[in-house]
Amino acid sequence: MTSSSLHASRTDAAHSRPKKSLGQHFLVNTGVIKKIIAAVKIEPGTTILEIGPGPGTLTEPLATHATRLVAIEADRQLAATLQTRCARMAHVTILPGDILQFAWDIHLLPPPVIVVGNIPYNITSPILFWLIAHRMHIDRAILTMQREVAERLTARPGTKAYGALTVGVQAVAAVTTLFDIRPGSFRPAPRVISSTIRLTFPSPPPVRIENAGHFRSVVRALFMKRRKMLRNIIPPAALLAAGIDPTRRPETLTVHECAALARSVPRGIETT
Repeated sequence: MTSSSLHASRTDAAHSRPKKSLGQHFLVNTGVIKKIIAAVKIEPGTTILEIGPGPGTLTEPLATHATRLVAIEADRQLAATLQTRCARMAHVTILPGDILQFAWDIHLLPPPVIVVGNIPYNITSPILFWLIAHRMHIDRAILTMQREVAERLTARPGTKAYGALTVGVQAVAAVTTLFDIRPGSFRPAPRVISSTIRLTFPSPPPVRIENAGHFRSVVRALFMKRRKMLRNIIPPAALLAAGIDPTRRPETLTVHECAALARSVPRGIETT
């Protein structure tokens, strides 16, 4: 990517009118952009799937290294502008639309696929669960999000941030916080600090889950009553089968213990 195209992307980011309804905060800090590109670690043959490219401040530097890049932008006006700028890049595809509706079977992205995105705060959880559902297509993800959410993803049992989202993600992924980003690096500046994280999806997953839907139901039931004793939430027979002390509280359970309970609780009677 030339310095003039990076300047154009930053200029567009500075002058585009972000849409509050889409949770848009455009990254304009050149130093942070370079840190994210370095964190992606693009190798020859890599495909990039970018979520929410906006004015393209990440798109163009990513495109200079990737063998193929597909970017999904919900703002159709921004998508059209980026399509025009990238028109001469045969390996780059800009698609207007919702990432949650992305059709893997149509686009057939060649592996390895790295997902990159500055994730809107208002849809972070749905995107995370979308990534989990489609992890068989993904090598890793480098995502920027609200630091509070990143702290929940990396939390340990017994901490305030530890909850159902933590367990749901850590059961299938390894999560690492790479660095924080101050509000002034975005336009408009959000009221919170952001973090860039890395998600990888080991095979086999860190935890054995026999039924994903049942596992999620049990975990949600547990953390809705995170401070109650387990004997008041889970059937005694299930606690005995899982080998877990009934006087413990959900907030103290490891991800492996949550999975053990899900395997022990009969489907359809997740809680007492």
